[in-house]
Amino acid sequence: MAKSKNAKASPDTRGSEKLIRRSLEEPVVSLDKEDFERFIALVEQDGIELVDWTTKGIPVPDVLHGVLQVRPEAAQLVLEHFVKANKWYWHDWFPLGIIDPDRFLVSFGNHYELH
Repeated sequence: MAKSKNAKASPDTRGSEKLIRRSLEEPVVSLDKEDFERFIALVEQDGIELVDWTTKGIPVPDVLHGVLQVRPEAAQLVLEHFVKANKWYWHDWFPLGIIDPDRFLVSFGNHYELH
C-alpha cells in the first residue's frame, strides 16, 4: 500500500521529538574549552553586549546561560554562532524598538532544565 502524501511522520521520527527525547536524556550539552573561548570571542564583537550570564563549573563551565543585547548588524553573527555550534538547547530572541528594532535581547543556554 502506498503512503499518502498527507501522512504525518510518526512521533519517533520527527526531528522535534528526537530533540525533546535527547534533551530529557541529556539535559546539559557539555561545553569544552574551545566552545567557551568561541563564546567569549563572540561577545567581544562590536554590536554585542553580554548583559547577564551565569555559569556552573570551573575552569570550563558545564552550564552557561544568560542574555545578550545585540544590534541588528551583529544579529547574523550571533545566530550563526548558536546554530553552527550545536551546543545550545535554546536561544530566544526579543526585538526592542517599535516598528524597526534597534536591538534584540537574546536569552541563551546549553541546558534544558532551566529554560
